[in-house]
Amino acid sequence: METIERWKRLSQALYKTDPMHTCCKENDCFDEYDGIAGALDKLLGEGVALHSAIRQVFAEYFGEELAASMSLELAERALREALA
Repeated sequence: METIERWKRLSQALYKTDPMHTCCKENDCFDEYDGIAGALDKLLGEGVALHSAIRQVFAEYFGEELAASMSLELAERALREALA
């Protein structure tokens, strides 16, 4: 069985949940969340808690106001499963 890199598992979880409603699934943009997943993976590797890392990265990529207005609970659950 091939081991998928952690950042790729995170990207897949975000693709499936599409928390920012980018329509990535509808448009088959499988790599839509690769950059975000890489940034999350880096923060997690530095010991930042998942919830904090999600908020920080989404604020960086989409702006604080938009990120704060989005419900990221479903994405956070999917990310936790991807990390398990």
